Amino acid sequence: MTMATGSPFAAPPADEGAGLDSYLGAARVVRVAHRSLHVALEEPTVGDTTLVYATLALAFPYEPIVGDQVLVVSDAHEFYVIGVLCGRGSSALSSPLGVSLRAESGRLQLVGERGVRLRGTRIRLEAQRLRRLAVTAVETFGERVTRVRESRNVEAGGLDELSQGRWILQARTVVLKALNGVRIKSAAVRVG
Repeated sequence: MTMATGSPFAAPPADEGAGLDSYLGAARVVRVAHRSLHVALEEPTVGDTTLVYATLALAFPYEPIVGDQVLVVSDAHEFYVIGVLCGRGSSALSSPLGVSLRAESGRLQLVGERGVRLRGTRIRLEAQRLRRLAVTAVETFGERVTRVRESRNVEAGGLDELSQGRWILQARTVVLKALNGVRIKSAAVRVG
């Protein structure tokens, strides 16, 4: 088997892969070039390693890397990668238009053992109820506006607010309650 013109790989020797009328088994990825792979067939009955070129023919998006163990099938002429037995590559779902993930009658879970990242020019969350749980949360904004139509309640073990500029509290009625007193420390206090 030879690669198409312009391949970064040199063509394998003519005798490699020869004599294999058909093959179905494991192979190890040696080199990667777009949709074609250079793989080493794992043949338990043959002492030498057979290197062949195989076309990536998976039913799911996967980007193999060197060292992956893949499932290869062939006839007398072509080799195809049809499965991943043990891989460390990545999967990327890509579309020139829109992509929709939908769970019609169940939950949709996105799980990342090392984290989940959402990135976009605009991200919008819509829900009847929204609950966020975290051990530690850090938020960084250039500017933030929060609008609450009815009421907002904050319960905290302690509450610290630091403003590098001015801090304005405006309301029809302000009620401050403290069990052990209220302390205002300032160079000047103006009332009225």
